[in-house]
Amino acid sequence: MGRPREAVPLLERALGGVDRGELRPSSRAVVRYKLARALRDLGETERAVGLAREARRGLLEAGTCAADRDLLEEIDAWLVDEPPAPLLDE
Repeated sequence: MGRPREAVPLLERALGGVDRGELRPSSRAVVRYKLARALRDLGETERAVGLAREARRGLLEAGTCAADRDLLEEIDAWLVDEPPAPLLDE
């Protein structure tokens, strides 16, 4: 949505639920991937790529349905291409 500064705290809080195992694997992957994208937009590339890889690994370990395969393809494309340039200047 182009507002990573606002998204990161909310996604970090959601990631706490992920870490406690409160979400299904596909929901965990979504949180990690969205946080990865927001962090990359803020210039935190290393952490962003790590989270995207965790999201990908979680989907593969859990087995994927059709919707999860779409997410997996999106994550793969994001990881293969150099992640997009930051939207915001620091």
